[in-house]
Amino acid sequence: MLDPVLRCQLEFAAVMVAAEIGDDDPQAQEAYDAAFAVLCGTKPLNLDEAAGRLRFLAYVGREFIGDAGTQAGIHAAMLQVAACLTPATVRRITA
Repeated sequence: MLDPVLRCQLEFAAVMVAAEIGDDDPQAQEAYDAAFAVLCGTKPLNLDEAAGRLRFLAYVGREFIGDAGTQAGIHAAMLQVAACLTPATVRRITA
């Protein structure tokens, strides 16, 4: 099973390739949206995974720097991931 970061990266790549060749595939977008929801809606297992999630979100945000809607969604997602990193959570996942 793929970790949430890798899954989201692969689905994002599929959407970007489809868009690049002019084949906006709704199924690819749905798969990415589902992977993105898992990435942002579940707690990271460890600090490396949390960092990977934030790096991926920063990458997507950079790719869509001029799109205010996407930027707002990325910002909200980064806050969701960061909210998981409370001192108690960090102690738990580093213990």
